[in-house]
Amino acid sequence: MLDTTRLSALIGHIYDCVPDPARWDDVMEALCRATESEVGIISIIAPQQRKLHFGSVVGPGAATESLKGNHAQHMPALDMLPDMREGQLYRISDMTGPFDGREKETFEDSVLYREWHRKHGLSDGYCVALCKLPEEAICLDLVLGADRRPVTLEDRRQLSTLVPHIQRAGKVGMMLNTIEHQTDVMQQVTNQMANGVLIVSRNMRILAVNPLAEQMLMEGTLIRSLRGRLAVNNPAAAARIEQDVKLSSFMEDRLQGASFSIPLGDSFNPSIARVIPLARRDLDRRLVNTAAAAIFIADSKPNADLASDAFGALYALTLTEGRIARLTASGIGRASIAQMFGIKESTVKSHLESIYGKTGTSGQMALSILMRTLSPSLR
Repeated sequence: MLDTTRLSALIGHIYDCVPDPARWDDVMEALCRATESEVGIISIIAPQQRKLHFGSVVGPGAATESLKGNHAQHMPALDMLPDMREGQLYRISDMTGPFDGREKETFEDSVLYREWHRKHGLSDGYCVALCKLPEEAICLDLVLGADRRPVTLEDRRQLSTLVPHIQRAGKVGMMLNTIEHQTDVMQQVTNQMANGVLIVSRNMRILAVNPLAEQMLMEGTLIRSLRGRLAVNNPAAAARIEQDVKLSSFMEDRLQGASFSIPLGDSFNPSIARVIPLARRDLDRRLVNTAAAAIFIADSKPNADLASDAFGALYALTLTEGRIARLTASGIGRASIAQMFGIKESTVKSHLESIYGKTGTSGQMALSILMRTLSPSLR
């Protein structure tokens, strides 16, 4: 288990992987230590072709080589991926047993368990679909040792806290990859985002943009490119964004709550910018123009689509949490939500505490603003 300081440090190192993908192995090793896992895997899966490519595999050599050489085809996500919800934490044993009403072989009877888990002293674990596209998905697996202490709710809570950060780092990393590797899958992610997204360095040099942000730069109403650097037309917003981008390079913990939301336009063109830190610490190893932050720009009109499904996936909300978040952001109170769901008001309060914790918000208004300005809704 990690204390708050070490958890914050691990989150910072996760975002360091965006400008430097070679660090994923180090992050996976740290993630294994934090969750007391023996093997950590990030894989790219094409379920229709039953193909699996490993991005990062850490753990004992005999176990990882055996997995890559002989048993990858038996990974449960190959079969269960269509039924998995993006960002939701699953136990591997649940995926090889009854799943959404469909009976399958039990975990102990599966080929993967009999020939790989048991041979290498491994037991159950976790699986998360970090990103699901029509033809491809990115999954994270953490496999536990057979002699590990029993998994607790706190274990699951801490891992659930880390999953959204891994998702964001992975998705923004895809966007950076499009600079040199223009693949169809990468383009699907960036082209369909209804937010303008810019990746900038600490000195505001523009490193990458998605099509909507490129259109904003060409129009010049809110933002423009000035000799390759991002220029924001609103002076107050420009000062806030530049300050937050610099802080995000090495002091992400100073960026609290509402300081992420920056009014960008005016009453005739209401928009909000949000600065998402991408790199922290280890400054001596970073180049001057490596990515410091992602800037999301979105419409903030009251009737903006909340895109609750996409929002829930981004922040790893459960199905119930996603529904409660949407209702709360719409202004519906706890008592009314409890009546609608047929549950106690105290249960709704517990769900909201989890929602606020995962999203980094502190109340209904902040949650509503976040859903309207950061939801990766599709056009």
